[in-house]
Amino acid sequence: MSAHRVEHPAATMCRVLGVSPSGFYAWRHRPLDAPAVADVHLSAQIAAAHGASQGTYGVPRIHAELAAQGVHIGRQDQKDEPARCVRVVSEPTGTIRSHRAQTETGMLARA
Repeated sequence: MSAHRVEHPAATMCRVLGVSPSGFYAWRHRPLDAPAVADVHLSAQIAAAHGASQGTYGVPRIHAELAAQGVHIGRQDQKDEPARCVRVVSEPTGTIRSHRAQTETGMLARA
């Protein structure tokens, strides 16, 4: 909502999103809770590991790098947390390959 306050009033956005304006303003000034602070700290460590590898390390290597540094991610979060943070940290590179369906109709049209 903060990014769109220039275009739309906060009261209108709150009404559209189904939240009270007082709740929005209270949330905005509330400090981060412990899991959010830990997430910010972990994201910074992942960004540092990703940057040190010049963007070449993926999730398994970043997880191994963090484990070597003594940063242990819980078993449940082991697969999801580094992957999510790497997606946030890394810049998309290259192009997405398009896939052409090899259907019978397409093959006959080219023949």
